[in-house]
Amino acid sequence: MKHPLLVASDDFLLAARRTVPHGMLQVTAEAHLLPTILENLSKALRIYYARAEDQPLHQSIKDMYDAMAKAQAAVVTASETIGPTIERIHEKELDRLRNPRVGEEMWDMTRNQGGQ
Repeated sequence: MKHPLLVASDDFLLAARRTVPHGMLQVTAEAHLLPTILENLSKALRIYYARAEDQPLHQSIKDMYDAMAKAQAAVVTASETIGPTIERIHEKELDRLRNPRVGEEMWDMTRNQGGQ
């Protein structure tokens, strides 16, 4: 029988592979989800660290669990900037997607190839 955490991590990987964004609004929304997703993993690693503290393990091994939990926390912190940075750098493009003008589709590049 496969360990429940291994099953969950396999499911996470499968979901990442299957989730193909259909546009930049989805890419942006997923970037905003990253901190929560990674925070859940960080919480799981902190549980392992807390358990290791109570187990008869050598201190160097406990320190490894601590380092792993801290590294994951740093990943969470790094991920928190991605969504807001997309919003800032691509503000105009996102605004046009979120607030399309009447007839916006007529400005699509693929519709305007022959009129030059």
